[in-house]
Formats: sequence, structure tokens, C-alpha cells
Amino acid sequence: MAEISLKEINRIAIPAIIAGISEPLISLGDTAILGQLPDSAIANSGIAGASSFYLTIVWVLAQTKSATSAIVSRALGKNELNKIDNLVPQAIFFSLAMGLLFYLGTVPFIESIMGLLDLKGRALEYSIEYYQIRALGFPFILAAFTMFGVFRGLQNTYWAMVISVIGSLLNLGLDVLLVHGAEGVVEPMGVKGAAYASLIVQVWMCLAAIFVLYRKTRFRLKFKQKIHPQLKELLQIASNLFVRTIVLNITILLALRSAAGISNEHNAAHAMAYQIWLFTAFFIDGYSNAANAISGKLLGSGNLGSMRNMVKKILSYNLFISILLALLISVVYFHIGHWLSNKDQVVHIFESFFWITLLIFPINAIAFTLDGVFKGLGEARFLRQVLIYSSLFGFLPILVLSELFDWKLQGIWFAIMAWISLRSVLPWIKFEKMTNQSIKE
Repeated sequence: MAEISLKEINRIAIPAIIAGISEPLISLGDTAILGQLPDSAIANSGIAGASSFYLTIVWVLAQTKSATSAIVSRALGKNELNKIDNLVPQAIFFSLAMGLLFYLGTVPFIESIMGLLDLKGRALEYSIEYYQIRALGFPFILAAFTMFGVFRGLQNTYWAMVISVIGSLLNLGLDVLLVHGAEGVVEPMGVKGAAYASLIVQVWMCLAAIFVLYRKTRFRLKFKQKIHPQLKELLQIASNLFVRTIVLNITILLALRSAAGISNEHNAAHAMAYQIWLFTAFFIDGYSNAANAISGKLLGSGNLGSMRNMVKKILSYNLFISILLALLISVVYFHIGHWLSNKDQVVHIFESFFWITLLIFPINAIAFTLDGVFKGLGEARFLRQVLIYSSLFGFLPILVLSELFDWKLQGIWFAIMAWISLRSVLPWIKFEKMTNQSIKE
């Protein structure tokens, strides 16, 4: 029984880490650049609402990426890639169509949606301006992510890494140019400039992914009227992950709404902590992507014993990385807030609760590793149920208590800690039971 080597794991994980952190780096860059504006707390409060809602939709719809990756990796393990030649373009076209549908279905109602997040006044205006522009990128980024799923299923995360890194650098440059302007060349656009920068990068990423698809894989964007028989399976996996991600993002949006209900300053501080948490979460998620890709391949070849050992290796790496990140960030604990905001009150609020965020890092390592494994195995229904239980019985009760007893952001982040903890424990119990039973048989 062949064991998966550290070299093979790192070949998938390290590019996935670099690709994964690019998206939160874009948001952190937006926060840092907008944080230097005169009304930075209000601007970042508005952006936090619009960006969180935007990412909610992207994460919900981008589950086609994980579903595609699972099916492609299984086909690779069985040496049957030729049988899914027509499935891949149908998945990509489906993502394009869903992106366009959600753009048309949300933009006319965005003022009401942002109002539900308790945004008011200028913060509400900023959120609407930002979303109306950035949402144009829905079809492009969803198609790009689906193609990234194809690449990951082929055990290659390097291509997505290159596209994502270039996209991050391009976004940063465009942010500086469009937000603050360049005398005699571009007028300062403020929040609108940050939105246009993101939109341009999303279009570029889609075009770059199509280029790689044609140059490096066997798949082509040739639509055939006959529906591939595995499209139903792909959509079933994706639909369960849709529901799971809707619940996930409702949880995140409830935390955001609770923070916005305290004050603009508390909301800005919460957004800063959330973006740092996302940055480290995506960092940890690189090895989880390796678990996703390799577990699907090992399932296809019937090698569950090696999968068990591979998962335990990846879990130990992720725990080490998460603890190291927490320690490194602790060293600059009283500097980070000043890097992201020029408002002393926001920084003071941030420093009063951010230690809770750091404690969550190792718990993330367990939850995200097992997320990757079960996505690779196509166990989308189980992941959906875990998320629902964790939100209902972990996050929500503590959030209610927090608002009742006025625990402010400390209460919100303890609720997030309980949520992530349940997302770690429940999958671990199932994984142990599943692998122990398969080895005995």
C-alpha cells in the first residue's frame, strides 16, 4: 500500500497556501488603503458589510469548485479522465450562469440588504457603491474558481497560485492608483476605486484560467447539448455545499450585524480581526486543499489506509502552522491595529479582543483539514449537517447571551470559537469511525 510522501503533500499544499492567502490579502489591502482616508472608520464599516455579503455569495456559489475537484480527482485515481471531457465545460458554464443570475437578483435590492446589516448613513452609501461595482465580477470569479477546482482535481495547485498571486499584486497597484488617484492621470475615486480594482482583477483571473485550461489540460470550453451523466452528481454535491455555505455565511453575517449594531468603530475593529482570521484560515487551508485533492484520488483507487495516514500527517502540519502563526502575530500584537487603521479608538477596541481570535487558530487547523477530506470524499451532506448543528448549538446561543449581557466583540468572538470547535469535533468522530471500520474490513 503506497504511502503519500511529504514531498507530494507539499507539492499541492504550498502553492495552495500562496493562492489561498491572496484573496484575504486583497481585502486586507483594501482595508489598509481605505484606512488612511479621512472617514476611514465609516468607509471600512461600509466596505465590511458589502464585502462580507459579496463573499457570502461567492463562497456559496463557488462550491462547484470543490464538487468539480472531487469528481476530477476520483476520475484521475481511476484513470478515467476521458469520461469527464464534457462535464468540465458544463460545470464552468453553470458557474457563469449562476454568477450572472445572482448579479441580476441582488443588485436591485442591495440597499435593503445592506440595511439588514444595520448600516446607516454614509456607511450604507459606501456599501451600496462598492457592491454595485464589484458584483459585476460574479460570473468571472465563479468561472475562475471552477477551473481552479479542475486544476486541483488534477493534483496541481501551482497554476491557480500563479494566477492568484499576479491578481493580488495587480489589485494592490490598482487600489493605490484608483483609491487615491494620480495627479494629472486619474482622479481619486475612494471606495469606488477599490471596487473597480477588484472587478478588473476578477476579469483578468477568469481569462488567465481559461488560458491555462487550454494550454495545460485536456479540457476545452465546448458546450454540448447532451447533459453529462455525472453533472447530476456534481450538482448534488454542490447543492449540499451551497446550503452549508449559506448557513456558514449567515453565521458570519450575524456576527457582522452584531458588531455593526454596537458602533462604526466596533464594526471596523471586527472587520480588521475577521480579515486577519481569514488570512490565516486560508493559509492553513493550503494543506486542507492537499487533503481534498489527495483523498479524492485515494478514494478513486480504493486506498483508504494510506488516506488515514495522510490525513494525520496533514493535521499535524496544520496544527504546527496555526500555532506558529499565532505566536508570530502575538509578537506584533500592539502594532497590527495601527497598520490597518489611523483611528486610535478603533485600534484600542481591536486590541481589547483580538487575543480571542488568536486562540481560534489551532481549532481552525482541525476543522479545515477535515473539511478538505470530506469534500474530497464527496461527503457534502455530512458537512452540511455539521455546519447547521455548529451554528445552531455552538455559535447562536453564545451570540444571544453576548447581546443580552453586552459582551460586545469579546462575546462575538467567543461565539465564533464555539462554532469552530464543534466543526472540529464532529468530523473527527466520523473520520475515526469511518477509517477504523474500513481498515478492519
